[in-house]
Amino acid sequence: MTTGHWDLFVLFIAKSISLTRLDGYHSFITPSTLGTEKYGSVLREKLIEEHTLTKLIGFGEQKVFPEVDRQCMVYILSPESRNQECDIVQYRDSEFSVEHSLDPREFLEFSNNSLRLDISPLDLNIKNRMESGGVRLREVCCVNPGVVAHSAEDSPRDFGKDDVLTQEAGEGHVKYVSGSEIGRHRIEWNGDYMMYDEYKEHFHRPKFEELFESEKVMVSGISGAGSSVKSCYDDSGFYTNHNILQVVHWDEEILNHRSPQGYEILETLDEYTIKFLGTLLNSKLISYYFATFLATGTLQGSYSSVYPEQVRQIPIQKLPEDGEESNIEIEEQPDLSDIESKLVEADLTNPVSARDLLGALLTTIRDYNDRRVQLSLDILGHFGTTETEVSLTDSGLIQPVGNSTTILGETAESREKLRVGSARTGRESTNTVLVEATARYKPDEEDAHETDQWGYTETEYLPAFRITDLTEREADLIDHFVPVAVDEAGGFANFRETATKTNSLIDRLKAIELPDVDDVADDLENYLETKERAEQFDAKIEQTDQLIDEIVYELYGLTDEEIEIVEKAVGE
Repeated sequence: MTTGHWDLFVLFIAKSISLTRLDGYHSFITPSTLGTEKYGSVLREKLIEEHTLTKLIGFGEQKVFPEVDRQCMVYILSPESRNQECDIVQYRDSEFSVEHSLDPREFLEFSNNSLRLDISPLDLNIKNRMESGGVRLREVCCVNPGVVAHSAEDSPRDFGKDDVLTQEAGEGHVKYVSGSEIGRHRIEWNGDYMMYDEYKEHFHRPKFEELFESEKVMVSGISGAGSSVKSCYDDSGFYTNHNILQVVHWDEEILNHRSPQGYEILETLDEYTIKFLGTLLNSKLISYYFATFLATGTLQGSYSSVYPEQVRQIPIQKLPEDGEESNIEIEEQPDLSDIESKLVEADLTNPVSARDLLGALLTTIRDYNDRRVQLSLDILGHFGTTETEVSLTDSGLIQPVGNSTTILGETAESREKLRVGSARTGRESTNTVLVEATARYKPDEEDAHETDQWGYTETEYLPAFRITDLTEREADLIDHFVPVAVDEAGGFANFRETATKTNSLIDRLKAIELPDVDDVADDLENYLETKERAEQFDAKIEQTDQLIDEIVYELYGLTDEEIEIVEKAVGE
């Protein structure tokens, strides 16, 4: 009935069904992971094939039990088997509503027979269209985790991951990245090396050099927000631990260590370039497919673990087997404008042209990301050890804004645990800056407010005050420094986040001290230029991403209606 790491609910459900009358009904509220995790696959198959699921009720990310940080679902079934559609019900805004109905056997087409409560018939149309190409990533690539970097049980050496890492380059040392250092089309290496040669005979699971040193895509074992795929192309031979999956072409060297299980390798796999696959994996469409049909929602919020078998199942649009050539020529290091000009003449019904364009766009977006990563927007780092000594109240004329009786003007006399949450600024003119802040406090009636795990609720941004009669550089300094001072808190820049009986949150904000604008003039100028340049790269990266998505939609043949569904799902 279950294998591996399993939930006691599986046994309770099986037993409960056996105790239910044939003409009766059975229902449980369970963690939503019971509908998606691998350990429940056999149970779900049994529920669908031997019984009748009549309703599946989802609650999204809403907490059903205030003290339990788990997403939940409810199922209702009849022990007898009959041909009946299952209602998909969602709970929103304190109301239950039937979204649609479907044949429960549709779930048997999903990975691990998953019960997907958030899909619609249009989602199924997109799924069928994407899978009609008939190629899965596993037929082109080996997908395998990195090193399990602690000592094996039978090793005479006892060590953990941190023991095998060093910041020193040396013989037998290989460049190493962790999951936190990779992002979409981006690697932010912190300089770690793994002492691979010294420890490889003692690792719990050492893997093999070709897995890392081949041209590859590295896929994070933890998804991005919204269960999106987070991966990056690598041709520098980075090694990783098992929290990053390596996607490499099947070749003779890889086949010496791994072999496909239950499927055949494409003879034309070289047509599916790693750069092409790397671009696909970071597209909105593939993130949509993963989140909607593969992700298990195992982590808090909208994040999921990413498993090798899930990545292996990602559908790839089939390329011609006759060696058809692209109808475009692209430079080795293309700029975005070059690719856009080629796109005008490209025939995207020719998948080889789409492949070459996507490969070129990966080169472009990597370059933009590499250059963007080099730009630091840490204003305190730009200023160095400069001390703060000029009060906000001495920098210009502070003016009240709007309703002076907001919570920002209150003290601890009226609100328990009142404190500033975060602050932001707005440039209203060359010499005027608006300061806004949120307030956090513990409400008297928690049930009437949305609270965090510590029992605090937080307001929206409210205007605190306006500072005017500033020089342009004073306004620049206040605009960029005040939010950082509030984030740092704890007395930094003379800012304390908590209200007292005599000091309101506005008083706390007014007490912030700034560096002398003349002392940091050059550093401020450099910071502003850096920020402007970073924003230019951010815009180019976003533009490149949009172009990638447009080509991928065309490659898979999505309609405008289907594209709208994908965009809405990924944007939520």
